[in-house]
Amino acid sequence: MFNFSIENINRQRIKTIIFEKNILLIEYVSGFKYSYKNISVYLIKDYLELIIKGIKKNNFQVIDETIEKLFDILDDYPCTIESAEIAY
Repeated sequence: MFNFSIENINRQRIKTIIFEKNILLIEYVSGFKYSYKNISVYLIKDYLELIIKGIKKNNFQVIDETIEKLFDILDDYPCTIESAEIAY
């Protein structure tokens, strides 16, 4: 089984991306967590690997472009909001 976690992305307001048990969880810096269920590993694996390569090389253009492409694909899948923290 393929599990993936990318922390401290801090690009395009995204803090963390986690893929586990065919669920893609995207946590934003604001605290909102969006969950995409029944996502195939084959659909997103290349994108997640490109994001990691971009982070390792500090190539923000690659990270931003890859995140945009990933969201283009995710637009076709239903999303639920898992939680949101409200700062006071």
